[in-house]
Amino acid sequence: IEERAWKTLERVRAMGGMIPAISKGVVQAEIQESAYLYQKDIETKRRKIVGINCYEESASDRKKSGPATLKVSPQLEEEQKKRLAAFKSSRDGAAAAKAVLALTKAAASKENLFPIVSEAVKRGATVGEICNGLRTAFGEYNGA
Repeated sequence: IEERAWKTLERVRAMGGMIPAISKGVVQAEIQESAYLYQKDIETKRRKIVGINCYEESASDRKKSGPATLKVSPQLEEEQKKRLAAFKSSRDGAAAAKAVLALTKAAASKENLFPIVSEAVKRGATVGEICNGLRTAFGEYNGA
């Protein structure tokens, strides 16, 4: 792999760098070739991917079993609820709510949300609260 990588880098360097290589379509051709070989390996089962080309579930098996559902024991559920309640009581709830509101407003714009989500986490917002803020801005997905 390393040897091939160095050969590719030398070829790019000989063309005058990455920008000329991109302009000439060399980079896109490399990506397409790699994708083609990867797909070919999957289709010939040289590269095995569970559920795609090996250990596949038949359509009738899927109908029988339905989608996999995670089942959590009631005891574990109660423990998690207690941990969440303890976490929420130990944080500054107003700061968390303010951060989630800022996230919701930013999501309605075209602003980069990563630093705002990061700030919400630092302020103690939970994943559920962050998702609710995003849901308010974007709506809920409906695959139908």
